[in-house]
Amino acid sequence: AWCNTQPISVSKIHELSQFIISNGDYNVGEEERNNLANLDAFAIQAKLAQRIKCIGSAIVETSYVASGRIDAYVMQFSHLWDISVGNILVREAGGEITHLNGDDITYRDGCNVLFSNGHQHQTLVSELKTTWPSL
Repeated sequence: AWCNTQPISVSKIHELSQFIISNGDYNVGEEERNNLANLDAFAIQAKLAQRIKCIGSAIVETSYVASGRIDAYVMQFSHLWDISVGNILVREAGGEITHLNGDDITYRDGCNVLFSNGHQHQTLVSELKTTWPSL
């Protein structure tokens, strides 16, 4: 993975308490459950990480994970166009992407995904699974 002529890589942060995590945005007009799930995700991550952000653009957030600007990105209710390019960028930069339940990524509308630098990925999955056991 490259930015202009320079190679990029995911962050080297290992301590979850030092992570900067971005979370999917809120959507006007979307089903109430989407926004409530995002609110739940913010609450979980706020207990675990240094800082939680909501940038509101899947390609920006996945690019930030790939370039080490943030350590993880949680996205609920994604679409194919939200995750396909980010999947390539993050993997090529040394990171990891799975569904929020830890399964390998598949491309289907409405899926919930986690992009990370790979450090603490399974811990984040475990925390999210305990909150959303139906994942």
